[in-house]
Amino acid sequence: MNAIVNDKKLNENEIKNEWGKFFKYDCSTNKNSPCGNKILYHCQMEELCKTHREKILSLFDIVSDETEFNKLNEQTEKRSRTGTWENRLASRTVIDGESSWT
Repeated sequence: MNAIVNDKKLNENEIKNEWGKFFKYDCSTNKNSPCGNKILYHCQMEELCKTHREKILSLFDIVSDETEFNKLNEQTEKRSRTGTWENRLASRTVIDGESSWT
């Protein structure tokens, strides 16, 4: 789980760069933009991974449970949503019942 959270962490220069983009962004029109997302993820990714909907496990719970993790992996492949997630899932190992990322 730490690898997912750490993947979204920014260094000091990246934070300055993203803040610059954020304050230069022209929001005079109502358009969909990822501007500011990296800052939000930097600050909130760990908590976002712990959130869940009613009767639905959080990403943290899924990654911590081998059965649920395998279900997520199968669903990802079935829906052809591979790429970054495929690389993340492939780097996960389980040692003595503890999930970890390499």
